[in-house]
Amino acid sequence: IKETKEALENMNSTLKSLHQQSTQLSSSLTSVKTSLRGSLNDPLCSVRPTSETCNSIRLSLNQLNSNPELRQ
Repeated sequence: IKETKEALENMNSTLKSLHQQSTQLSSSLTSVKTSLRGSLNDPLCSVRPTSETCNSIRLSLNQLNSNPELRQ
């Protein structure tokens, strides 16, 4: 019983840490997405060939999402 209690306490501590880190990751990704969106508004992003790269980045911004399964 003592080992099970210790294992559960360790798991609880790990889950709390994962939750905190997931929250921090989500915040950081939001900041990066905001910064990228601002950069994509640069006039150079409307001129070829740069516009193709900017459009590709715009399409991939949604991939910068944190894993919602790590949050409570």
